[in-house]
Amino acid sequence: MRAWSVGLAAALAVAAAVLAQPAGADTMQMGKQRLITITATGSVSVKPDEAAINIGVSNSSRSAKDAVAANTAAMGPLVAALKGAGIEEKDIQTTNFNVQPTYEYTQDGKPPKLTGYQVNNTVAVRVRKIERLGDILDLAVGQGSNQIGGISFTVSKAEELKDEARKDAVANATRMAKVYAEAAGVTLGDVEAIAESSSARPYGPPVVAMARAKAASAPPPIEAGEQTLEAEVTMVWAIK
Repeated sequence: MRAWSVGLAAALAVAAAVLAQPAGADTMQMGKQRLITITATGSVSVKPDEAAINIGVSNSSRSAKDAVAANTAAMGPLVAALKGAGIEEKDIQTTNFNVQPTYEYTQDGKPPKLTGYQVNNTVAVRVRKIERLGDILDLAVGQGSNQIGGISFTVSKAEELKDEARKDAVANATRMAKVYAEAAGVTLGDVEAIAESSSARPYGPPVVAMARAKAASAPPPIEAGEQTLEAEVTMVWAIK
């Protein structure tokens, strides 16, 4: 208990000393150690190798039962065809299924008239071989899909490829620290700390919405472009 009390008293004394510093005190100084802190980013451009696409069927009928039955009859063969084309079950996930009534509205002030029901069923499909994306889209349309959109491209080994961006970030931070040290007339010492920010994320072309006519003579051309992987680091140097 006595050791704890002594430790607490020492901690309070240090805190009081810090709080008692004048307003113009050096905020980059920890105790008697002078520091330079730099935050910098690095980036690397890579070509996406995977894609995700939303594929579905929308239909309507006068009764909810008939609409659901027709949708099920269309989605079953569509999903089966995707699996038959090499898409694994784990890469097909239902993202939307809804049944909603449809109405007819008039201008005479009468209440809207129920005309039937519309069913929407959509699955997200992950295509791990991006060069097959055009064929998969063509297959989906041929199987009766009338809702295709939300294409997004990803990099499967982003964390590994991001290492080059990390090296670039460290190089940029080091360069900036040398510039500041020279301008301030001081000399850089050892690196005291390095921390990576989690805010820097991969970015690339925006999600592209698309739809195709039911008849097509060839798979649609798909351009994946490039994505930029970013890394952000904060580095701290001692000043000699």
